[in-house]
Amino acid sequence: MQKENWPIIARLLDLTKESSESNFQNGIMSILTSDLGWPESQVSKEYPVRMGSTSKKMDFLLKDSEQHPMVVIEVKLSKSHDDGVAQLGSYMNALEPQLNIGLVIKDKIYVFYDESNGRKLSSLSDAIYSIPFESGCAEGEKFVELFDFNSFSYKKLLDFCVKRKQELKEKQDKLQMIQKIVNLLLGSSGVDFVKSAVVEKLESIEPFKNYSFQVLEAAIADLDISILKNTEKQELNKSEYTLKESTTNYNSVDLDINWNLCGIDEAGKIPKIYTDGSREIFVKKFHEQGYGFIYWELENRKTIKHRWENRNKSITTANINGNLTSRDFYKKNKQLISKIIISSKELKSYNQLLI
Repeated sequence: MQKENWPIIARLLDLTKESSESNFQNGIMSILTSDLGWPESQVSKEYPVRMGSTSKKMDFLLKDSEQHPMVVIEVKLSKSHDDGVAQLGSYMNALEPQLNIGLVIKDKIYVFYDESNGRKLSSLSDAIYSIPFESGCAEGEKFVELFDFNSFSYKKLLDFCVKRKQELKEKQDKLQMIQKIVNLLLGSSGVDFVKSAVVEKLESIEPFKNYSFQVLEAAIADLDISILKNTEKQELNKSEYTLKESTTNYNSVDLDINWNLCGIDEAGKIPKIYTDGSREIFVKKFHEQGYGFIYWELENRKTIKHRWENRNKSITTANINGNLTSRDFYKKNKQLISKIIISSKELKSYNQLLI
């Protein structure tokens, strides 16, 4: 099977992603068996899996020639509020043997790799690779290359996933480091830092190395490092390291609050602080009044306020964290967010938290 089959696959997925669930699943079954060449004996639809005292059915399971599970596929219509990631993770963990590779097919194909067999998966942002339903995309051709049955190798798929996850981690580490450097340069001590660095550099360059450190320091004491004053406006807005979400629907607020002294801090990859006192109290008030507020605190101390409307009435204490991390703002700016503050009240000052 050739990579050129991707345009056919993309067209079928795009046509059926907003139809009925059965049509979407039938289209995917056709893609797996006809376009990718998988034998029906190695593609199980609605495969039953024991989870505690109950039995559930996963949408698809790809198996090897010995009928051992290899890859779970969870399917969701693009208009569905459920991203299917939690289900995917629970299926990967419940199978025997447990799996660390799974797919969610929704508005895109999302590829997940988790060394803990799905237990760490919480949202679509955890995907290591995503493939839009576009005929000319290289990601789609790579998908066909990896999942074409005639050339399929689980080891090749696994190696790809491991390498991809490592690349993403290295990129995220780099972004975080760059953001910390930017924060330092734009902070109150940024100018002094730059001047000190300039003095140290001058000490090794002719003819300045003939002067003492004190003389050089005095010479640039009044130097106007103006580049730092306009960096944020002129450069950072063009950079991939700034917010990737338009702030049209988000208000930037200046809150002089030490969040570590307020509310309840839930530990995690990104701390979540419930200023009402607990997650349970917030959810109760959220349903009573129909709205709440999310404050995304960024590493540069800028805070973005988002009014959270309780439209679908489906938020519970069990799924609220997953809902937060599945929001577009979180997914697009995850590497820049240092804290998430959740409150039933609009916050304006520290004193308001004491009411």
